[in-house]
Amino acid sequence: MPISNINPSVKFDPLSVSPRNPGSLSLLKEQNQVSFEFNVVETGQNLLHYQYILQEYRNDWGPASVKKSATYGDIHEGEYQFKIKAKSPEGVWSEPIVYKFTVLPPWWRSWWAILSYCLMILSAVWLTRNQIVKRERLRNEIKLKRLEAEKYHELDALKSHFFANISHEFRTPLTLLLSPLEKRLSLANTPDEKAELGIMHRNASRLLNLVNQLLDLSKLESGSLKLKTVFGNLNTFIRSVSSQFSSMAQSRSIQFEVVSLSQVDGWFDPDKLEKILVNLLSNAFKFTPSGGSIGIRITSDDTCAKVEISDSGTGIPADKINHIFDRFYQVDDSNLREYEGSGIGLSLVKELVELHHGTITVSSNPGEGSCFEVKFPLGNKHLSDTEISEVSELKPGSHMRLSESSATHKHTPDEEIPRVLIVEDNEDLRNYLLLSLRDKYNLIEASNGQQGLERAVLEIPDLVLSDLMMPRMDGLQLCREIRKNEKTSHIPVILLTAKTDQETKIDGLEIGADDYLAKPFQLPELTARIHNLIESRKKLRKLYTSTLILKPSDIKVNSLDDRFIKKVMGSIEAHLSDPTFSVEVLADEVAMSSVQVYRKLKAITGQTPNDLIRNIRLERAASLLIQHAGHVADVAYMVGFTNLSYFAKCFKDKFQKSPSEFLKKNVTV
Repeated sequence: MPISNINPSVKFDPLSVSPRNPGSLSLLKEQNQVSFEFNVVETGQNLLHYQYILQEYRNDWGPASVKKSATYGDIHEGEYQFKIKAKSPEGVWSEPIVYKFTVLPPWWRSWWAILSYCLMILSAVWLTRNQIVKRERLRNEIKLKRLEAEKYHELDALKSHFFANISHEFRTPLTLLLSPLEKRLSLANTPDEKAELGIMHRNASRLLNLVNQLLDLSKLESGSLKLKTVFGNLNTFIRSVSSQFSSMAQSRSIQFEVVSLSQVDGWFDPDKLEKILVNLLSNAFKFTPSGGSIGIRITSDDTCAKVEISDSGTGIPADKINHIFDRFYQVDDSNLREYEGSGIGLSLVKELVELHHGTITVSSNPGEGSCFEVKFPLGNKHLSDTEISEVSELKPGSHMRLSESSATHKHTPDEEIPRVLIVEDNEDLRNYLLLSLRDKYNLIEASNGQQGLERAVLEIPDLVLSDLMMPRMDGLQLCREIRKNEKTSHIPVILLTAKTDQETKIDGLEIGADDYLAKPFQLPELTARIHNLIESRKKLRKLYTSTLILKPSDIKVNSLDDRFIKKVMGSIEAHLSDPTFSVEVLADEVAMSSVQVYRKLKAITGQTPNDLIRNIRLERAASLLIQHAGHVADVAYMVGFTNLSYFAKCFKDKFQKSPSEFLKKNVTV
């Protein structure tokens, strides 16, 4: 008597759901009431008794009953087994049948929800750890930067202290140099002596000015440089300071003017303002070419004074204009920079302007010029009691003595005196070398490498003395170009430089420099090296003269100078019988001017072109006479002589015998 059917019903208010496939069921948490209906296959008049159990909900069988349904409510999530058995009228129980179903947990307790919770917890832990690590790293970086800043500050303080100490040490010997120089300068009798002493005084003053700037920077850093303002007329003061640049403007044909659009009276520090103006004007004159213009424009409003200093100089590139006030910064730090500078002046200007409670700005267009604008308040409300001086009278400090143009001295032209080309962009050093060497050499000067190369090609000097760091073309490139050019390849080159590293020296020697002298140099050493190089070239001339033979094809070509001699010999050989052959024709055939051929041949062989042509003809004449190629007259015509008496005279001067005597004795050369 098996139970034929079990139909479970799932009830949750207010619905009841009966599954289509009884035997398995998955219910949601909200579906927490289940009813089962069942019957048996047999039908009869006797009533059957049923007994059932819902495991995991109740652990014991319920009492036997004739009821054909079972209901369970408030079922929690989990897996359940409903078991039922029936008892026949005879009292025999059937085997129980089982119906399994599952009540699912709520979504927030499902496996994927728990997995999400775990992932969220792990992510939170990971993020928290990262934040802690980042915070700790940031704390360490801040601590490290603070330590580095403190160390840099200490190092800057040590450097400033060192510069201050050594600057003080420099001031004493500089003072001892300047005072006697001023005395000697006032007593100098000759222009040469005045020029030489003037160079010394200007450069000693410049060095003293640099030392003073270092001291001012040190005082600014330490806070010991204080503002001391007085009340006065700004227009008069600026005109007084700028007047010291008038002679420089006049000597260089620079249009220089000061324009006051209004009378400006106010409080300012004369010493600080003078240093600001002098540095800005010096900078303007340094970068403005001859024939340019420089102007100062003074304006004001009720509270502020504005001073504009503009020039028509080289200008500043846009990518570098933000750095020009950085200490020791130079717009051009290459070997080709055209203007000298230490990078201190503009940095000091900015510091002094800010000390004066003002601002400085710059605008510039490359190739058109620059304009520096300085603004500072005129009143005294912004000044502390210590920044106001008790002295009201303006006394501008002693102005720096500006360089005056020195005359270039040259030796009286003489072809027997060696010609030396001096290529140096520093005018004072160039003038000093000209004054020092003029008694021994014919001197040519150039202010940059490009100009030096042009002068070398045009003048064909016996030696080139060149600085290494110059505008437009540096000394290394100049030496390289001299060696590449057939017209100048024979000229010895001495390089002067302040760069004493071994690599630079090797570079100079490898490209063909004959000597290398570091600055500062001793004049006797320089003159000795010039003398030795020129003398060595004289010995080389004798070597060329003694080895010149009549057949140019026999000359071994191993340098530009050898190739030049080969071309010269070939040209002379080709025109040996031509009486009209001249230096001009020779110059055309070797692609040089007559002057260049003359100087290069003189430098290499010690002979002028005419002497060389005549000697080659006489050498060929002697060879022809030895070979009995003809009578004396015939031989003379063969080698380009049309005047027999002149031929005889030249032949006797060279061989100490007349052509006929030479022929009779058959003397070989």
